[in-house]
Amino acid sequence: MLTRLHKAASIYLFLCVLIASGLIPADADPLEPAKRTKILCDAEGPPPSSSEAERVRNGTDEPQSEPGTATVIKSEHGVQRDLSNGWSASTKAYNVAVPADTHIKEHSEARIEIESGTIFIEAVKPTTVVTPLAEYSIKPKGLVLLRVNKGAERVLAMLEGLTLVTAKRSTELRFGEEALVTEHQPSHGELVGEEEIGIRQLRTQEVSHNRHIAIAEFSLIQATERIPLVSRVIHSGHAHDKALKSRLLKTQAVLNMVTSTHGYYSGSH
Repeated sequence: MLTRLHKAASIYLFLCVLIASGLIPADADPLEPAKRTKILCDAEGPPPSSSEAERVRNGTDEPQSEPGTATVIKSEHGVQRDLSNGWSASTKAYNVAVPADTHIKEHSEARIEIESGTIFIEAVKPTTVVTPLAEYSIKPKGLVLLRVNKGAERVLAMLEGLTLVTAKRSTELRFGEEALVTEHQPSHGELVGEEEIGIRQLRTQEVSHNRHIAIAEFSLIQATERIPLVSRVIHSGHAHDKALKSRLLKTQAVLNMVTSTHGYYSGSH
């Protein structure tokens, strides 16, 4: 009996020393870590790996990307990381998804340049994208797809709107509108686009010598389903991206009501 009391006293004294040294919070239950470890092992299998534990400690409690699923963009502004939710990178000013062959040059926190390729960008702050033919200013909460080829650029304003400046001429695009900027008379294939997304209310104009703009309304639903870069993000299952998908569906419903007299989208009936 005395031996048990001596052991209990020794353990109590040892715990008092740990609490006094700050190694254990005064209000902590010394058995709680053991209880928690047992519960995790029983209910969830083996304890988390060291890398997962490090991620939680650093406050980046997001699942890591599988190899090859995202392109890391080196940024001098804000956050640089792989994201497994369909986006390639995130900064304080924007989220962006890009294919592996698209390279972005960053001029400042909210001003980037792309010479060729495709980007899908969500603006957190007002963000400007500079290309060989134009400059695109995206509003906060704006969602934009931009495809840049030699002599031709296509931009889709999916949420909010944007301002397009080319040949010193400014054009406002509302959400649900797209613009094709070319250095030549646009062909039928360029107007239709690679994914053949339904369009309506097409109008073209020559803004300067050999500089043309074609503007049309496009189907948001078809864009989210037919453009792989957009579909990957919208269907990622991440809570943020689910909210984007919901906004897109609601926006399309509103457009259908407000522009019901504009007729059908090409290829949709």
